[in-house]
Amino acid sequence: MNHSISRNYDMVKSSVALLCKSTSTVKKRNITKTPEQYLKQISHLYLNSKNLDELGHEITLCQRLTVLYLYDNRLKSIPQYLNLSQLTHLYLQNNRISRIENLSSLGKLEKLFLSRNCINIIEGLEGLIRLQELRVDSQCLDPGESLVFDDRSLDSIAVMLLLLLFTCHNPFNTFKYNIIINSRSSLSVY
Repeated sequence: MNHSISRNYDMVKSSVALLCKSTSTVKKRNITKTPEQYLKQISHLYLNSKNLDELGHEITLCQRLTVLYLYDNRLKSIPQYLNLSQLTHLYLQNNRISRIENLSSLGKLEKLFLSRNCINIIEGLEGLIRLQELRVDSQCLDPGESLVFDDRSLDSIAVMLLLLLFTCHNPFNTFKYNIIINSRSSLSVY
C-alpha cells in the first residue's frame, strides 16, 4: 500500500475580483462603481504573494496603474498583457521568470525588480529609456552559468540608469560597464 502524499497544485490565475481585492486599503471601492470602473481608477496594485502562475488580460483594465507588485508568486514569464502606459514601478522579484520580455510598451518604467528569478540573459530592455533602477541579482542559474548582458539593452537603458544591482560570477563586459557608469555620475553598481 502506497502512503505517499501527492500534492496537486492548481494553476492560479488573476481575476477581476482578485484585482479589486488587491488595491490599497486607503482607497476602497465605491459600491456604486462596477469593478471594471473601479479598476480604471487605481494607481497601485498589490498582487504579491498570491501564488499566481499567470496574470490575465483583466490587468488591461488598470490603465492608470503606476505601481504593480507581483513579487513572491509562481510566474514563469513576464505577463504579456502589460501594456500599461502609466506604469513606473514593476516588482517581479522571487518568481520563476526565465526571460525578460513584454516590456516594450512600458515607456515610463523607472524601476524594474527582477531579483531571484531564473534569468541568465539581460535583454528585452529596449524602449525603457526612463529606467533608473534595475535589480537582477541572485538569479537561480545552473552551475557554470552566469549573467550575460545584451549590448542593445544596455545601450537603451544607460542614459537614465542610476542603480544596477546584479550578481556576476564571470568577468563583466568592461566596455559596457564604463558606458553605464559614465552616463550618470551618481550611478551605483553593486
